[in-house]
Amino acid sequence: MKSTSKRVYTVLVCVVLIAGACAALWHFEFMQWRDDDAADGEIIMEPADIVVGPSGSVYVADIWQSYIMKFDAEGDFITKWRYPVDTDNTDVFCPTGLGVDASEHIYMTDYKNHRIQKFDSEGTYITAWGSRGSGNGEFDYPSGITVSPTGHIYVADSYNNRIQKFDTDGTYITSWGTEGSGNGEFSGPFGVAADVWGNVYVADTYNHRIQKFDSQGGFISAWGMKGGAEGEFYGPGGVSVDGQGYVYVSDTQNNRMQQYDSHGNFITIFGSLGEEDGKMFGPCAAAVDAEGNVYVAEAKNYRVQKFKRVWGPEGDGGEGEDLCEVWLGTWDVEYGDGTAAVWVIDGSEIRDSNFFPCGASGVATSEEGEDVPFKIYSFQGTKFMYTEEVGELDQQMPYTFINLAGGEFTAEEGGAYDIVSGKSRSQ
Repeated sequence: MKSTSKRVYTVLVCVVLIAGACAALWHFEFMQWRDDDAADGEIIMEPADIVVGPSGSVYVADIWQSYIMKFDAEGDFITKWRYPVDTDNTDVFCPTGLGVDASEHIYMTDYKNHRIQKFDSEGTYITAWGSRGSGNGEFDYPSGITVSPTGHIYVADSYNNRIQKFDTDGTYITSWGTEGSGNGEFSGPFGVAADVWGNVYVADTYNHRIQKFDSQGGFISAWGMKGGAEGEFYGPGGVSVDGQGYVYVSDTQNNRMQQYDSHGNFITIFGSLGEEDGKMFGPCAAAVDAEGNVYVAEAKNYRVQKFKRVWGPEGDGGEGEDLCEVWLGTWDVEYGDGTAAVWVIDGSEIRDSNFFPCGASGVATSEEGEDVPFKIYSFQGTKFMYTEEVGELDQQMPYTFINLAGGEFTAEEGGAYDIVSGKSRSQ
């Protein structure tokens, strides 16, 4: 019979320096995305933004040709469109930013026409809203746009130095921001992204920083300053976030990408000035697919590049043995009745959310104030928390990470969890 005694732990999780010096948890390697001999009419001329739809299709806003272009995940051309269909004039159709919702509707910022246009995934026009101005629902050269997992539209209203929020039909909800360099103020915001927890990230381009807000515009944090070192930016033109909460910044004038955790802690850099594979010139936007591959739109190299994430620092063959210290969150853990309350998002499995496959360790503080050292292991997709108090590997405590600071669940020694349903099963 398993013990029914309860112990409550508050866990501050971090990743220890296993190999001494702080090295990258992973790096990004170039992947061939499409052939260089694309047919006429299928060539990307000047990408301004890029998104990946739920189907895995890749959509590119080509501002030079006034087209939205659609490709598969390998870069094979599918279709393209503009609206009105008979124009090639960017004064009539100027696609600058793209967002995509769960139904694969495409939302486009029509930069020069100060409006948002909405299409289905094949390019059929649905609706539009907005006109030039500074009132609610009006725009002054809107650039970035994103659709949150909750179905809200956030628009970087660049010349009005604010973010506007709408529903998917274009109904105005709220806005925040004004010109300046203080918290919650902007100088030409060009990129915007939203994560599954309701946070909104803004590329505050001419303030050379990223700002983070809650879904109503409440300021949370900011990071970055003008420069070329790690954690510094020079005119960041885009920001994106993946399903695990990692933030990708298009550090445009430094000709590189930077990756952070959701708290603004630096993780890695990839890209440098050049035309060769893996090099960049004017990266202005990026998108991440369900597999963690990163698609980077380069305005000045007139192309999209695809990168895959490889565990471990560059040159170690993907072994991933060197880990950096990264703050992951505070979690309340309770032994007891063998049930688990885990987040389920649209019925999808939550896997490796803001977490690394193994090696995390730290100290759990018990309800009585005692410190209990622990280490995290990974086995067939299940996270285990192993405490010295338990002591034996076959008595590991299953520990499901869901990237929610303060998240709670009850765990039973020797049990495991079906993450899809959120229900416990015994072993």
